[in-house]
Amino acid sequence: MYELLVKGKQLYSLNYRIKEYEQKDEEVQKRISLLRVIEKLKYSHTIKRGGIVMDILRFNYSTLLKRSKSRSYQLQVMELTKVLMTFLIDNSLINLEPFNENGSIKEDLIIRKSNLSDVGNQLFNIYYPKWSNYIDRGGSIENIKILENGLRALQKTKI
Repeated sequence: MYELLVKGKQLYSLNYRIKEYEQKDEEVQKRISLLRVIEKLKYSHTIKRGGIVMDILRFNYSTLLKRSKSRSYQLQVMELTKVLMTFLIDNSLINLEPFNENGSIKEDLIIRKSNLSDVGNQLFNIYYPKWSNYIDRGGSIENIKILENGLRALQKTKI
């Protein structure tokens, strides 16, 4: 049952079980409490409660690639990832190396909240979705004006 709690999709299907087990023993009550804490994680960034710390997933390269078998889609994801990671590195917004020594993207690239600076996390929350939507509507992946303008705006508010 605990394994199911950390998988976002399955989290929704467990909600009905809370009522079913509410009158059970203490161990079940602990599981219910854990369920409720994790349910709250859907709506907040990081919660520290009862020793549980969740590091929010921001970007998963392999998951994006697996969303479609279309080669053109996968090439677009590769290009988007390369442009995005280069932007993050050039602006010191990320604390891990997303590229292999040969310059290719690491196949197991996963970016979490803890891998980004505060400004990097704000950029992912506010401006990455806007840039991604722009690309989905046919915009150029190379056009990072949305990210650049967003970074400038975030840096001004930070000062």
